[in-house]
Amino acid sequence: MVQHAYQQFVALDAQELWDRIDRAQARFTALVESVGPDLVAAGSTWTTRDVVGHLLTVARRYTERDITSTEGLGDSPRAVDAINRAELLALQGLDMDDLLSQLQLQMKAIKAALPPDGTDLAQRFPFHGGVSIDAAGGLSNLIGEFLLHGRDLAHKALHPWKIDPRDALLIINGVLQIIPGYAEPTATAPLKVRLRAEGAVDWMLAFDQGKLDSRPAVAQEAADVVLKAPPETLLLVLYSRIGATASLRMGLRVVGGRRPWRVTQVPKYLQQP
Repeated sequence: MVQHAYQQFVALDAQELWDRIDRAQARFTALVESVGPDLVAAGSTWTTRDVVGHLLTVARRYTERDITSTEGLGDSPRAVDAINRAELLALQGLDMDDLLSQLQLQMKAIKAALPPDGTDLAQRFPFHGGVSIDAAGGLSNLIGEFLLHGRDLAHKALHPWKIDPRDALLIINGVLQIIPGYAEPTATAPLKVRLRAEGAVDWMLAFDQGKLDSRPAVAQEAADVVLKAPPETLLLVLYSRIGATASLRMGLRVVGGRRPWRVTQVPKYLQQP
Protein backbone atom coordinates (compact mmCIF):
# COMPACT_ATOMS: atom_id res chain seq x y z
CA MET A 1 0.00 0.00 0.00
CA VAL A 2 1.37 3.44 -0.90
CA GLN A 3 1.25 5.66 2.17
CA HIS A 4 0.17 9.27 2.01
CA ALA A 5 2.81 11.82 2.99
CA TYR A 6 2.55 12.79 6.65
CA GLN A 7 3.95 16.00 8.12
CA GLN A 8 3.14 17.67 11.39
CA PHE A 9 5.91 18.43 13.89
CA VAL A 10 8.00 15.99 11.83
CA ALA A 11 7.60 13.96 8.64
CA LEU A 12 7.30 10.20 9.20
CA ASP A 13 5.67 7.01 8.02
CA ALA A 14 4.02 4.04 9.70
CA GLN A 15 6.90 1.66 9.02
CA GLU A 16 9.31 3.92 10.89
CA LEU A 17 6.84 4.24 13.76
CA TRP A 18 6.48 0.49 14.12
CA ASP A 19 10.22 -0.12 13.84
CA ARG A 20 10.73 2.29 16.71
CA ILE A 21 7.80 0.96 18.76
CA ASP A 22 9.23 -2.56 18.46
CA ARG A 23 12.70 -1.40 19.49
CA ALA A 24 11.34 0.62 22.41
CA GLN A 25 9.30 -2.36 23.61
CA ALA A 26 12.30 -4.69 23.38
CA ARG A 27 14.46 -2.22 25.29
CA PHE A 28 11.80 -1.77 27.98
CA THR A 29 11.28 -5.53 28.33
CA ALA A 30 15.01 -6.19 28.74
CA LEU A 31 15.20 -3.50 31.41
CA VAL A 32 12.27 -4.69 33.51
CA GLU A 33 13.49 -8.27 33.37
CA SER A 34 16.91 -7.13 34.57
CA VAL A 35 15.74 -4.97 37.50
CA GLY A 36 12.98 -7.29 38.73
CA PRO A 37 9.37 -6.62 39.76
CA ASP A 38 9.90 -4.75 43.04
CA LEU A 39 12.03 -1.74 42.11
CA VAL A 40 10.14 1.53 42.75
CA ALA A 41 10.36 3.90 39.78
CA ALA A 42 11.96 7.33 40.19
CA GLY A 43 9.42 10.01 41.05
CA SER A 44 6.65 7.45 41.57
CA THR A 45 5.14 4.94 43.97
CA TRP A 46 4.85 2.37 41.18
CA THR A 47 7.02 -0.73 41.21
CA THR A 48 8.38 -2.30 38.04
CA ARG A 49 5.46 -4.71 38.14
CA ASP A 50 3.05 -1.77 38.39
CA VAL A 51 4.69 -0.01 35.44
CA VAL A 52 4.32 -3.13 33.29
CA GLY A 53 0.70 -3.38 34.39
CA HIS A 54 0.11 0.26 33.49
CA LEU A 55 1.53 -0.28 30.00
CA LEU A 56 -0.76 -3.28 29.60
CA THR A 57 -3.78 -1.11 30.47
CA VAL A 58 -2.64 1.53 27.98
CA ALA A 59 -2.29 -1.10 25.25
CA ARG A 60 -5.78 -2.42 26.01
CA ARG A 61 -7.19 1.04 25.33
CA TYR A 62 -6.15 0.51 21.70
CA THR A 63 -7.68 -2.96 21.40
CA GLU A 64 -10.51 -3.47 23.91
CA ARG A 65 -12.55 -0.34 23.26
CA ASP A 66 -13.87 1.50 20.21
CA ILE A 67 -11.02 3.91 19.48
CA THR A 68 -13.39 6.13 17.51
CA SER A 69 -15.48 6.69 20.67
CA THR A 70 -14.89 8.82 23.78
CA GLU A 71 -16.07 5.96 26.00
CA GLY A 72 -13.34 4.97 28.45
CA LEU A 73 -11.46 8.26 28.14
CA GLY A 74 -10.87 10.82 30.88
CA ASP A 75 -12.09 14.38 30.38
CA SER A 76 -9.28 15.90 32.45
CA PRO A 77 -5.74 15.01 33.59
CA ARG A 78 -6.98 14.04 37.05
CA ALA A 79 -9.72 11.88 35.53
CA VAL A 80 -6.99 10.06 33.62
CA ASP A 81 -5.14 9.53 36.91
CA ALA A 82 -8.27 7.93 38.35
CA ILE A 83 -8.64 5.64 35.32
CA ASN A 84 -4.99 4.60 35.62
CA ARG A 85 -5.44 3.74 39.31
CA ALA A 86 -8.65 1.75 38.75
CA GLU A 87 -7.29 -0.21 35.80
CA LEU A 88 -4.06 -1.02 37.61
CA LEU A 89 -5.98 -2.15 40.69
CA ALA A 90 -7.92 -4.57 38.50
CA LEU A 91 -4.65 -6.36 37.69
CA GLN A 92 -3.95 -7.36 41.29
CA GLY A 93 -2.94 -10.98 41.57
CA LEU A 94 -1.02 -11.12 38.29
CA ASP A 95 2.75 -11.30 38.51
CA MET A 96 5.10 -9.37 36.25
CA ASP A 97 5.77 -12.29 33.90
CA ASP A 98 2.02 -12.72 33.33
CA LEU A 99 1.67 -9.00 32.66
CA LEU A 100 4.58 -9.01 30.22
CA SER A 101 3.09 -11.93 28.31
CA GLN A 102 -0.26 -10.17 28.04
CA LEU A 103 1.46 -6.95 26.98
CA GLN A 104 3.22 -8.80 24.17
CA LEU A 105 -0.11 -10.13 22.91
CA GLN A 106 -1.75 -6.71 23.10
CA MET A 107 1.08 -5.07 21.14
CA LYS A 108 0.67 -7.68 18.39
CA ALA A 109 -3.05 -6.90 18.31
CA ILE A 110 -2.36 -3.17 17.97
CA LYS A 111 0.00 -3.82 15.07
CA ALA A 112 -2.64 -5.94 13.37
CA ALA A 113 -5.22 -3.16 13.80
CA LEU A 114 -2.86 -0.31 12.79
CA PRO A 115 -0.35 -2.06 10.51
CA PRO A 116 2.83 -0.53 9.04
CA ASP A 117 1.52 -0.96 5.50
CA GLY A 118 -2.12 -0.02 5.92
CA THR A 119 -2.60 2.83 8.37
CA ASP A 120 -3.73 6.32 7.46
CA LEU A 121 -1.55 8.32 9.84
CA ALA A 122 -3.72 11.42 9.43
CA GLN A 123 -6.91 9.71 10.61
CA ARG A 124 -8.02 11.32 13.85
CA PHE A 125 -9.34 9.72 17.03
CA PRO A 126 -10.70 11.09 20.33
CA PHE A 127 -8.23 11.18 23.20
CA HIS A 128 -8.18 12.05 26.89
CA GLY A 129 -8.85 15.64 27.88
CA GLY A 130 -11.40 16.28 25.16
CA VAL A 131 -8.80 16.52 22.40
CA SER A 132 -8.24 14.42 19.30
CA ILE A 133 -5.01 13.00 17.94
CA ASP A 134 -4.08 11.41 14.64
CA ALA A 135 -2.94 7.83 14.20
CA ALA A 136 0.70 8.96 14.07
CA GLY A 137 0.29 10.58 17.47
CA GLY A 138 -1.48 7.54 18.86
CA LEU A 139 1.30 5.23 17.73
CA SER A 140 4.07 7.53 18.92
CA ASN A 141 2.36 7.57 22.32
CA LEU A 142 3.36 3.91 22.62
CA ILE A 143 7.01 4.78 22.05
CA GLY A 144 6.68 7.37 24.80
CA GLU A 145 5.10 4.91 27.23
CA PHE A 146 7.97 2.44 26.83
CA LEU A 147 10.81 4.95 26.84
CA LEU A 148 9.63 7.39 29.52
CA HIS A 149 8.51 4.75 32.00
CA GLY A 150 11.67 2.85 31.15
CA ARG A 151 13.67 5.96 31.98
CA ASP A 152 11.94 6.25 35.38
CA LEU A 153 12.96 2.69 36.24
CA ALA A 154 16.45 2.95 34.76
CA HIS A 155 17.24 6.10 36.73
CA LYS A 156 16.19 4.45 39.99
CA ALA A 157 18.36 1.44 39.12
CA LEU A 158 21.25 3.78 38.17
CA HIS A 159 21.27 2.43 34.61
CA PRO A 160 22.02 4.82 31.72
CA TRP A 161 18.94 5.54 29.62
CA LYS A 162 19.25 8.03 26.79
CA ILE A 163 16.32 8.70 24.48
CA ASP A 164 17.33 8.85 20.82
CA PRO A 165 16.66 12.30 19.27
CA ARG A 166 14.47 10.82 16.53
CA ASP A 167 12.44 8.81 19.05
CA ALA A 168 12.00 12.01 21.06
CA LEU A 169 10.77 13.93 18.00
CA LEU A 170 8.25 11.22 17.14
CA ILE A 171 6.91 11.21 20.70
CA ILE A 172 6.70 15.01 20.78
CA ASN A 173 4.70 14.88 17.54
CA GLY A 174 1.97 13.18 19.56
CA VAL A 175 2.48 15.20 22.75
CA LEU A 176 1.85 18.46 20.91
CA GLN A 177 -1.57 17.13 19.90
CA ILE A 178 -2.36 15.96 23.44
CA ILE A 179 -1.10 19.00 25.34
CA PRO A 180 -4.18 21.24 24.81
CA GLY A 181 -6.00 18.87 27.18
CA TYR A 182 -3.54 19.93 29.89
CA ALA A 183 -4.07 23.70 29.57
CA GLU A 184 -4.62 25.29 32.97
CA PRO A 185 -8.10 26.88 32.82
CA THR A 186 -7.27 29.53 35.43
CA ALA A 187 -4.31 30.88 33.40
CA THR A 188 -6.26 33.33 31.25
CA ALA A 189 -3.67 35.88 30.12
CA PRO A 190 -2.43 35.40 26.53
CA LEU A 191 0.99 33.75 26.13
CA LYS A 192 2.66 32.52 22.95
CA VAL A 193 5.62 30.14 23.16
CA ARG A 194 7.53 29.10 20.05
CA LEU A 195 9.34 25.76 20.24
CA ARG A 196 12.41 24.91 18.18
CA ALA A 197 14.11 21.52 17.96
CA GLU A 198 16.56 20.29 15.36
CA GLY A 199 14.87 17.99 12.87
CA ALA A 200 11.38 19.45 13.31
CA VAL A 201 9.32 22.43 12.19
CA ASP A 202 8.92 25.39 14.54
CA TRP A 203 5.81 24.94 16.69
CA MET A 204 3.57 27.45 18.46
CA LEU A 205 1.84 27.01 21.80
CA ALA A 206 -0.68 29.85 21.93
CA PHE A 207 -2.41 30.13 25.32
CA ASP A 208 -5.43 32.38 25.81
CA GLN A 209 -8.40 32.34 28.22
CA GLY A 210 -7.37 29.03 29.78
CA LYS A 211 -7.15 27.23 26.45
CA LEU A 212 -4.25 26.20 24.24
CA ASP A 213 -3.93 26.25 20.46
CA SER A 214 -1.03 23.92 19.57
CA ARG A 215 -0.04 24.24 15.89
CA PRO A 216 2.80 24.77 13.44
CA ALA A 217 4.24 28.27 13.78
CA VAL A 218 3.56 30.70 10.97
CA ALA A 219 6.62 32.24 9.31
CA GLN A 220 7.63 35.49 11.05
CA GLU A 221 4.90 34.98 13.67
CA ALA A 222 5.75 36.85 16.86
CA ALA A 223 5.97 34.99 20.16
CA ASP A 224 6.45 36.06 23.76
CA VAL A 225 9.07 33.37 24.33
CA VAL A 226 11.16 31.37 21.86
CA LEU A 227 12.59 28.17 23.31
CA LYS A 228 15.21 25.98 21.64
CA ALA A 229 16.21 22.58 22.97
CA PRO A 230 17.63 19.21 21.92
CA PRO A 231 14.75 16.78 21.26
CA GLU A 232 15.30 14.66 24.38
CA THR A 233 15.42 17.75 26.59
CA LEU A 234 12.24 19.18 25.11
CA LEU A 235 10.50 15.83 25.58
CA LEU A 236 11.51 15.57 29.24
CA VAL A 237 10.38 19.14 29.89
CA LEU A 238 6.99 18.50 28.29
CA TYR A 239 6.56 15.39 30.46
CA SER A 240 7.75 17.22 33.61
CA ARG A 241 10.54 14.70 34.04
CA ILE A 242 13.15 17.43 34.60
CA GLY A 243 13.08 20.84 36.25
CA ALA A 244 14.56 24.19 35.29
CA THR A 245 18.15 23.49 36.38
CA ALA A 246 18.35 20.11 34.65
CA SER A 247 16.73 21.49 31.49
CA LEU A 248 19.35 24.22 31.26
CA ARG A 249 22.09 21.67 31.84
CA MET A 250 20.62 19.59 29.01
CA GLY A 251 20.58 22.46 26.54
CA LEU A 252 17.24 24.28 26.87
CA ARG A 253 17.69 27.94 25.94
CA VAL A 254 15.53 31.03 25.58
CA VAL A 255 16.64 32.35 22.19
CA GLY A 256 14.18 35.17 21.57
CA GLY A 257 10.70 36.55 21.94
CA ARG A 258 8.99 39.83 22.75
CA ARG A 259 8.86 39.06 26.49
CA PRO A 260 11.47 36.34 27.11
CA TRP A 261 11.24 36.78 30.89
CA ARG A 262 7.78 35.21 30.74
CA VAL A 263 9.44 31.80 30.35
CA THR A 264 9.15 31.52 34.15
CA GLN A 265 5.34 31.67 33.81
CA VAL A 266 5.01 28.79 31.34
CA PRO A 267 4.59 26.03 33.98
CA LYS A 268 1.57 27.89 35.38
CA TYR A 269 -0.21 27.47 32.04
CA LEU A 270 -0.13 23.66 32.11
CA GLN A 271 -1.53 21.09 34.49
CA GLN A 272 0.87 18.38 35.60
CA PRO A 273 0.70 15.17 33.53
